[in-house]
Amino acid sequence: MQRTVLFCFCLAAISCSKQMDQEPMALTDVPIRINEVFAASTQGDAAQDNTGDWLELYNAGPALPLAAGEWFLTDDRDELLKFQLTDVTLDQQGYLRIWCDGKEGADHPNFKLSSKGEWLAVVRVVHGRAAIIDSVHYKAQRGGRGLTASRYPDGAHVWMTRTPSTPGAPNNAPLQDHTPATADDPAFDD
Repeated sequence: MQRTVLFCFCLAAISCSKQMDQEPMALTDVPIRINEVFAASTQGDAAQDNTGDWLELYNAGPALPLAAGEWFLTDDRDELLKFQLTDVTLDQQGYLRIWCDGKEGADHPNFKLSSKGEWLAVVRVVHGRAAIIDSVHYKAQRGGRGLTASRYPDGAHVWMTRTPSTPGAPNNAPLQDHTPATADDPAFDD
């Protein structure tokens, strides 16, 4: 009798363990956020020898490795795995600028940002399935004005249009205006 009870208990524990491994990860468990979007560039970055549009990722949690084959960026809801990020560790409260200028490469996605505004997402493959970790639909930006769509403060839910841009630094510069972008909820579409 005791062996039967113990055997049933072990089977139940194994079954629960396997089910927990297959449960989708809660999106709030991952602190990576799209933090700033600059889609109307008219000037380059001499230090990086790059020109063009960019987005910035921010890590609101402890240092986190972003493994190749697991993390992606997209501007297309029908192609969530559009651009694969390379292996990089995003430090606690760290920033990663990614150039979205059409120059394909390790830190240059195979898409440009639209100055008319568009949807962007950070995607993670979890248990073989794509999970949207963060997304935003930013509003139109005009070239030459240095306006970006930025979370304020870093990693927060609130988006603002602001100047100047703050790549690699906290979004604490004075706000140009209080025009919010739209932080998308991955649970439903626009």
